[in-house]
Amino acid sequence: MTALIESERLILRELKEKDLSGFYKIRSNEQTSLYIDREIPKNENEALLILRNLIERCLKHKWYIWGIFKKNNNELIGTYCLWNFTNDRTKGEIGFEVLPEFQRMGFISEATDEVMKFCKEKLGVKILEGYADAENLSSINLLLKKGFRFHSQKKETTKYSGKDRIISIYQFENK
Repeated sequence: MTALIESERLILRELKEKDLSGFYKIRSNEQTSLYIDREIPKNENEALLILRNLIERCLKHKWYIWGIFKKNNNELIGTYCLWNFTNDRTKGEIGFEVLPEFQRMGFISEATDEVMKFCKEKLGVKILEGYADAENLSSINLLLKKGFRFHSQKKETTKYSGKDRIISIYQFENK
């Protein structure tokens, strides 16, 4: 699915194969991937396969995966997804990541404001969920700051590391 979202400092646009270098930089960064259970690409060829798979799944399921680009220099600094919709598309899940050198600068907060607005005004999504590793206090605090409320927790064993972790689920209800 395509949708262009702009904020004061950012452009969120669909990821494309031409974004491979920046995508690989994000996906291969250990700090960025610390709380996300996923395959970490060893090279750009592996990242390209992951990127193509994401693009294909977004088209098939009508999900959104945006690159987060700085407006002033078009640098890819993170990604934002809106996915896992219910069949009636009134509930969906958000997820985000940003390179360490751009954390704590308000970029994810700014992107979240715009994605929440997009969900309400363009898609009619009534409930948004955010899943966060219980140890990922930065993401949890951002969700709380944006009006998400704690909903539940679940314990899971990660697919890629085999470690047990607790996932906290937060919900926001559009009024």
